[in-house]
Amino acid sequence: MEAENHFPGFLANKISDIEPDIEDEQFFFIFAINDVTMNYYFTKTLNCTFEEAESRVREGLSKVGMGIVMEIDFREKFKEKLNVDFRPYKVLGACSPGHAYRSILKEDKLGVLLPCNVLIQQIGDKLTEVSVMDPEGAMMAVNNPEVKCITDEVRIKLQHFIEEL
Repeated sequence: MEAENHFPGFLANKISDIEPDIEDEQFFFIFAINDVTMNYYFTKTLNCTFEEAESRVREGLSKVGMGIVMEIDFREKFKEKLNVDFRPYKVLGACSPGHAYRSILKEDKLGVLLPCNVLIQQIGDKLTEVSVMDPEGAMMAVNNPEVKCITDEVRIKLQHFIEEL
């Protein structure tokens, strides 16, 4: 029995090149993603402290209608769990509630790909890098044109956010 193809066209073409005796769809997806050259984030380096960058990120997300629904301070967690020192490195989970709601109505499992992560990391003295996931990369496996339209809207918001930092 042939497995149903749940991959967008360009991934399906890559999958058809794989030996037919391999039946694991997870392998197909991982293989296809690794075979495609695509950035999965937008990034910008800021000439400011980590704290200043975090403040600018929070303000910038608010300006594009996104809120913070979670945050992970990896520096703190690495110290607590591994007793190691690490540079300031924080992930904020950004969400546009209206977009998330509309997307989940179209694909009920979409929550596994949410929220949009924003990484703030110190890379030097008064030098901080901010990176935000490109939702198009995260949603590549979702073969739903309605979700694609919503993803495009969020992508534009995030590109604008990173450009304005």
